[in-house]
Amino acid sequence: MIERSPKQFMRVLFLLAFLLFTATALPHLPTNGGHQFEGALNLGLQIRGLQDEMDQEPSPNEEFYFEQKLDHFDPENHKTWKQRFLVNTSFYQQGGPVFLMLGGEGKVSSKCASGHFVFSQWAEKFGALVICVEHRYYGKSVPTPDTSLQNLKYLTSQQALADFANFRVGIASKYGAEHAKWIAFGGSYSGMLAAWQRMKYPHLFAGAVASSAPVWAKTDYHEYLEVVTRSIGPKCADRLRQATQRIEPMLNTQSGRRALEKIFNACETMEEYIDTVEFVSDINDPICGTVQYNHDNAGHRPFEIEGMCKIIESGPDPLMAWAHLTAVYANHSGSSCVGSRYMSSIRKLHDISPTSPSLASRSWTYQYCHEFGYFQYVKKGAGTPFSPRLDMNYFYKTCRDVFQNGPIEPDTHWTNLYFGSKHPVGTNVFWPNGDVDPWHALGVLRTPAESMPARVMHGTAHCADMYAPSPKDLDVLTEVRREIEVEIAKWVVHED
Repeated sequence: MIERSPKQFMRVLFLLAFLLFTATALPHLPTNGGHQFEGALNLGLQIRGLQDEMDQEPSPNEEFYFEQKLDHFDPENHKTWKQRFLVNTSFYQQGGPVFLMLGGEGKVSSKCASGHFVFSQWAEKFGALVICVEHRYYGKSVPTPDTSLQNLKYLTSQQALADFANFRVGIASKYGAEHAKWIAFGGSYSGMLAAWQRMKYPHLFAGAVASSAPVWAKTDYHEYLEVVTRSIGPKCADRLRQATQRIEPMLNTQSGRRALEKIFNACETMEEYIDTVEFVSDINDPICGTVQYNHDNAGHRPFEIEGMCKIIESGPDPLMAWAHLTAVYANHSGSSCVGSRYMSSIRKLHDISPTSPSLASRSWTYQYCHEFGYFQYVKKGAGTPFSPRLDMNYFYKTCRDVFQNGPIEPDTHWTNLYFGSKHPVGTNVFWPNGDVDPWHALGVLRTPAESMPARVMHGTAHCADMYAPSPKDLDVLTEVRREIEVEIAKWVVHED
């Protein structure tokens, strides 16, 4: 948790931004009038409650805009812009804490502050003011006239953290919260930001909950697909492997490509080698998305891992089983075809309009290419069942083709040096991760210090702890939510 920079880019957070089901990959430019898979980015954003399209119920949130500095690190730059934020005062008791949900790689929707996440229940218990603030260059919070490469230089995690710190100081007086305890929350990329917010600005934030935060910036992120492989189990993986062995030689011939386009309902014909890489990336999406959000409480998938593998393992032909899975997933998500033309995706990401439907994908792709890497490629010999066409060259090419003369080698060394990677130093940060989540391999899995507990929840996936509880929750998930609440209580009552 991602509009589409390679579909993998979208898986993010990170799939997603923000908390569970608000990210999507870049929509394709099909010739048949349909649209391709939205990808993990937007899927992740929707799950995490960041997309307005998911909103069905009215909410008590109020929407406001805060005048923010364009460049916090240039004292001679006095340009400003309007940063969008939402406020829910339903639970607020004067003198209570402020729970600040940090925006990530997508638009913040009204669901953020109105009960979609468990922190709303904690807000009621602690009498907290709930605020959700949008990240620069996402949603309605675009600081510049467009997202040209020249302007995207202001899109960095350091600038975003400075935004949130400046916002916290500037908005506190409006609600009489100058001396309140501010707690930062986030999931996926915004979970990284929440942790770093506490670590870099401890005088402003009393604590942070950093859910599924992949804080280790890593360009060659082959572990993503390796965790997916382990999570689906050997039988399911072997069926995919058999299908891949059929697909690979077919992609090498024109007749084979035409057959695959028909079987998988491709958006366009595959004319170049890079189109075949786009194709295999897209047919991986339903598998990766299902694993990443397995058994969360968002309920936006047609099946969990068990149901997915039941389809994959059914029938005599593993290739047709994969195609059937793709069709079921597409029907549920509203997609009409599978992406199969690389430049169609790239052209979407060339749109620099601040109101472009590909805004989140372009911005997130820039951050991947510039700061974090996260190239989810297939490492030869790693035992994954996916096509080896999905190599590092695909991701480097995407960075080059989207941002001509822009970042082509993510500066992960600096990112890790600046933030500490998987070895953070600080206090009052809670690090929950699920071991089914393909992103957990980049997270803090061992407790760095007594006041920075890390918990790995067996059987849970991306940002699962952020959602409102369900009777079906695993015991470990319920227990970790309880532990987080205990830590929040400590942060709220602790005297500075």
